[in-house]
Amino acid sequence: MKAEPSVTFVAAGTKGDVEPVVNLAREVASRGVRVVFASHARFAESVTGAGLAFEVLEGTDPRQVLEGEMLSNQASNPVSLGRRWRYAKRNFHPPTAVLRCYEELGSKAGLVVFGMLSWPMLHVAEQLGKKAVAANLAPFYPTGEFPAPVGPLGWHRRRHTTLVNRLGFLTMARYAWSCDQEWLNEWRMGQLGLGRIGFRQYRLKPGVPHLFGFSPAVLPKPADWPQEHQVTGYWFPPETAPRVGRSEVKDPAKTKTIYVYFGSNPLVTKNFYSEVLFPALEVTGCRAVLGEGWGEPTEGTNPLVIPKGDRSFEELLACAGVVMHHGGAGTCAAVLRRGLPSLVYPFFGEQKFWAARLERLGVCPPAVMHRQLTREMLIAQIKEMLANPAYARNAAALGEKIRGEDGTAVGAARIIELLKRGKQSGATGARKS
Repeated sequence: MKAEPSVTFVAAGTKGDVEPVVNLAREVASRGVRVVFASHARFAESVTGAGLAFEVLEGTDPRQVLEGEMLSNQASNPVSLGRRWRYAKRNFHPPTAVLRCYEELGSKAGLVVFGMLSWPMLHVAEQLGKKAVAANLAPFYPTGEFPAPVGPLGWHRRRHTTLVNRLGFLTMARYAWSCDQEWLNEWRMGQLGLGRIGFRQYRLKPGVPHLFGFSPAVLPKPADWPQEHQVTGYWFPPETAPRVGRSEVKDPAKTKTIYVYFGSNPLVTKNFYSEVLFPALEVTGCRAVLGEGWGEPTEGTNPLVIPKGDRSFEELLACAGVVMHHGGAGTCAAVLRRGLPSLVYPFFGEQKFWAARLERLGVCPPAVMHRQLTREMLIAQIKEMLANPAYARNAAALGEKIRGEDGTAVGAARIIELLKRGKQSGATGARKS
């Protein structure tokens, strides 16, 4: 009989949420550990291409939920906040099909590694007596050292007291708990045979080690986090050298070539390109390479656009002197490792946290929410970027530090260490009697 896999990874969300966890799983597998990776069907090729066994996570594709959340997240007045809470309560919990998949996947593993959007796997692991490890790409764990990675962009720019920062994390967790407590305890008691949990267990996940897949050079581990939590460094794929010398993607003035990439953001429309980006490029004398995205126009014969051909994300980064992006965790990781300065225009969520962090590191001008960005603002920011070499110097120095790290290896070593330890000591709640 074929041996069961020792580690099951479960990750859901966008490409930026899933692919770093795939990289981590691949490193674990390369060390002789049996691995299965579960995600939504559209990631099957990425997972199997990494040499991993793939299991389909049934249920709603998170891109659909993400689009709805983003479209509901355009204002902060009391009425819109109330609507957003109702939307979250209806949509931000796993459908029944996903919960069934979690239960089936948990039985196959000696250890479960779950991404941020797959946190219900923790409760399956508890029911089965298995170990669980959280794999996070953003610092969603309480601390007094910085604000919770949600809230307005201006909030993240300011330095707050320890108490204010802790209250921010508490408020974020209370909001999530108000959406999750009813269905979660019903599932625990009815399907898993476990006892109810309260807010503290939900918020802190006692006994569950957390791995944070970002660089300590970008955000060091807070002194008030548990010892078992670790900031490993970014989870990059195995290094591949970009192709060079391709004239159609090389610009003679590389410093004036901007790679524009907004990832999985449905709010980027063709109007942004025609009314904001292209006029700003013309005024500043820059050209752009357009990355993939939901609002990307066809390249056509626009002289301001350098055709990207079939180049990968990393290959296109090598052709640019500046990257315009949304502040997603995976995008920030790749841009920072390359040592490139940024123009950051976030949409929602932790993108605003990372945008403010990049500002503080001196690798970008002050970020602007994408919906507020005008042609005049973009022209001013591009001119500032070109006129101030400190952004490029700071980015190059930070990139050198990040290239000296191997977060994937550090994270994999920690997972294997935990796998060998035996039964996890912590639990989220008592078994139902």
